[in-house]
Amino acid sequence: MKIMKQEFALLISEKRKEKYPSARAFWKENQLPITQQYYSKVESGFLPTLEIAKLLIETLNLDLRIGLIAWLRDHLPKASEKALFQEKLNTSSKRETNNPDPSTTLIVNRVQLKLLLKDPIHWEFLMYISDFQKHRKITLETIEKEFNLPKKDSEEILKELYDNGLIETFSKNSITSKDWIFIPYNDEFAEVRDQNIKRAFHQFWKIPKNERYRTTITCLVDEATVSIFEANTVSLVNELTQISSKLEKEQKKSKLFPYTVGVFSSKRKFGV
Repeated sequence: MKIMKQEFALLISEKRKEKYPSARAFWKENQLPITQQYYSKVESGFLPTLEIAKLLIETLNLDLRIGLIAWLRDHLPKASEKALFQEKLNTSSKRETNNPDPSTTLIVNRVQLKLLLKDPIHWEFLMYISDFQKHRKITLETIEKEFNLPKKDSEEILKELYDNGLIETFSKNSITSKDWIFIPYNDEFAEVRDQNIKRAFHQFWKIPKNERYRTTITCLVDEATVSIFEANTVSLVNELTQISSKLEKEQKKSKLFPYTVGVFSSKRKFGV
């Protein structure tokens, strides 16, 4: 039987690669009380015992809670069961703008991250489903028409999302997800966040000129001013989210459509 790469295996192997060039080097240097073959199987997707899992987590200086949650989730067969155990978000980050409710929010994990990096169309499917499912019935036909994709391609993408636990139900006549799909701000998720903003910017240029707005401002600041700018940006994002939520609750019969507000800021580099 083919061993599937699972969340715990990804967590362990990626952390190991930061310091050790190979599984053998890690096993040998730390004199692990397991065979080299056993450890290699763990990196390939084999789930070790709880005792060995804890040993590997501690040896690699991983957060024990994060490691054990990944190990536990891999033991659960259903996406709905895996969703009951999610990592605690790093709410100390100044970029956090919300405190997600686990009953309505799915926090993307490392296995799901791999799928989202495969093609930005997966994230677009998720945005569409989560945004519109309260206002219209999402079906396979709905997806085909909205994305202008052949039935076969739409089915393949939806199946990948379902198999990876990113959508909750998938049948010809019913497709649902959590209300909010949250990508953590941790560095390991930065690539998919970058990919999504590039995709949004790419799609921006497809909108008629009279329906799109863009502007930039470049000015001289100090570190204290940057902190003020970032705090104001977070407040703006929260305000926009609240306005949208209020509109959805009070005007469900009005014609709603997706609208993207892109925010980016950094030090400016001039020239080539």
